[in-house]
Amino acid sequence: MEWIEVCNVLGTATPASPLTLSSIDKPGVYAWWDPKGALARFWPTGFPQVDPAKPLYVGIARTTLAERAGKMHLEKTRISTIRRSLVALLVDDLLVLPEIVVDPRRRTKFSLAPAAEQLLTNWMITHLQTTWVLHPTPEDVEKDIIKKIAPPLNYAHATKGPYAKPLQAHRDQLLTRVAPYQPSSLSINTHALNRAGNHAVL
Repeated sequence: MEWIEVCNVLGTATPASPLTLSSIDKPGVYAWWDPKGALARFWPTGFPQVDPAKPLYVGIARTTLAERAGKMHLEKTRISTIRRSLVALLVDDLLVLPEIVVDPRRRTKFSLAPAAEQLLTNWMITHLQTTWVLHPTPEDVEKDIIKKIAPPLNYAHATKGPYAKPLQAHRDQLLTRVAPYQPSSLSINTHALNRAGNHAVL
């Protein structure tokens, strides 16, 4: 399947819960969507206008959609671009700064304390949806799709679009804000635990 066909299917398929990806044991291309505009009030001041009909993020799974798009993006902020971008946008509403743990070896990488990881996961499951296309070699179409769509939360292959550099600057600001809390052997504060409980998905 050519990249333009994959692009069209991603845009016309019926969005489903991100949890659905966890059952798909084949490679492919996936997109994350914000169908109800949950992020609308969180875009930074001066950020380029985001088209609500555009996916937030497009990625590929060379192994399986379950492993890459399901498990990784719903569990591990350090290795998930979309999760790190969401943290930068949502930090003041859902998280507290001491729960962000910066990787001392790679300053652009960070993880969250366990309660905050779960809080972000719950937010994603509640507000975002996904579409996908099975593809045996998704790396063959990834670059063209991202360059064409320029999703606001992508960086790789999207640097010539309007969003990548402003979003990177916003993430850099976040790292500056968390600097006073690093390095840390963090303890989860009561506020975070309470928020995680309040946002639990049953």
